[in-house]
Amino acid sequence: MDASEAREFSETIHYARVVRYRPQEFVDQVNRWLLAHPGIVSISAVLHRDREGVRSITFTCLAVLDPIPLRVQVACLALRTQLGKRLYQDPGQALSAWSDANPQARRLNHWIFGASGNASEVWVLYIVPADAVEVISDNGMPTAGRPRRAYISTTLRVVVAMLTLVTVFLALGFIVILLDPNGGVSRGNDLLGVAGAGVALVGLTWGLHRFRRSPLRRRRPAGSP
Repeated sequence: MDASEAREFSETIHYARVVRYRPQEFVDQVNRWLLAHPGIVSISAVLHRDREGVRSITFTCLAVLDPIPLRVQVACLALRTQLGKRLYQDPGQALSAWSDANPQARRLNHWIFGASGNASEVWVLYIVPADAVEVISDNGMPTAGRPRRAYISTTLRVVVAMLTLVTVFLALGFIVILLDPNGGVSRGNDLLGVAGAGVALVGLTWGLHRFRRSPLRRRRPAGSP
């Protein structure tokens, strides 16, 4: 490679979300930016972290105009869930498990972050063959070796919120009946009716969620497009 054909540049990628830290969203954001620069032949990274997590990454790259057969990507390996349960005993175990699951990837660097003296996540900078990344990106996943999600899905959050409201209405209904056994029965029954409707709505939401993820829904008859 002629030195005149290479260009050195630096850029800082900032995590767009302000309120809640979701590392996988930031990983996807960074990897989309990296995939948009297929000519990177050398790269270094500095991760900037606040009290909650990694909020920005500064890349210094050396790139050529023509794409090369390798792609640079990042991954975040969560060592524990939101409830504090550890997914891995230590960062070394997490890195070894990630390498075993991604034999095509070669690690360039890694960073270990933690809180209160305990490691909580590991960030990995690696390269992988371009074909492997393209196959995964067709499925909407621009990283090889996508780490286990460390946050609760949106559907589960909705179900939990609805169950909380149902519990509140049930409690209010029984309280109204107990405090006023005569005139409060009708009002208490109304609250219990609302709670019953909430239970039915929770069941319907969860049923639709399971149906969407069911393999029976994706099955196609033979010969169909």
